[in-house]
Amino acid sequence: MKDAKAPHRPVRKLRRGGEALVYGLHAVLAVFRHRPLDVVRLYITPERARSQGPLLKRCAAQRLAYHLVPTEELGRVTSSTHHEGIAALVRQPPPEAAERWLAAQPGSGRSILVALEGTENPHNAGSILRAAAHFGAAALCVDDAGPATTPAARRTAEGGAEHVEILVFRSARGLAEAARGRGYGVVATSSHADRGLSDVPLGPRTLVLLGGEGPGLSPEALAAADLCVAIPGTGAVESLNVGHAAAILLAEWWRRNPPA
Repeated sequence: MKDAKAPHRPVRKLRRGGEALVYGLHAVLAVFRHRPLDVVRLYITPERARSQGPLLKRCAAQRLAYHLVPTEELGRVTSSTHHEGIAALVRQPPPEAAERWLAAQPGSGRSILVALEGTENPHNAGSILRAAAHFGAAALCVDDAGPATTPAARRTAEGGAEHVEILVFRSARGLAEAARGRGYGVVATSSHADRGLSDVPLGPRTLVLLGGEGPGLSPEALAAADLCVAIPGTGAVESLNVGHAAAILLAEWWRRNPPA
């Protein structure tokens, strides 16, 4: 373990199998709260360390190595200027298959899942993870795990990634069928849908399908849904950002299906 008086040595870029880099204050603190044994190493700037005494004491008590590194070097390690002075290397298993995860879930009870098809922007994925955690979504299902599992997505999620399962699906049709088998209604979203959000049911078990930036949902995904819904507005813009759309849908589901 390295303290403030120890000589500084440059830190190599972190690329290890089965491990992932998490940066951003709330994202790192959430990992320490929810799965501290998965933290391999902590990197922190001297400026951030001054306000994180309890965290560093915890590292010392757990015999967990931490490194004091200059801001510029942490930027090099994280490939970001938005690291907020702190990063952690954590053990991170690969995302589970959505169909397998669903098969192991109970077939009743209040639950909402969000599925993203074709989303390539990690900041949008992180925004959706944050909203999903806030409104109690059990999982975020993606057809490409890349954007949702990047350090940038986890930072944008502000700790939300520690509360929401990230699952991978092969096809929207297969995901919808697996979800229906566990009692979920499947709702697709499209700015061109004839029915508005207030006109459709959102039951206590709902899977929401959201399309990526630009093209939206594929014809296969739209056909796999039980119904398709638009979020009404002025029409001044063609559609909402996918992160905003997800937050509105999650909030409406929560309003209609409040926790017991």
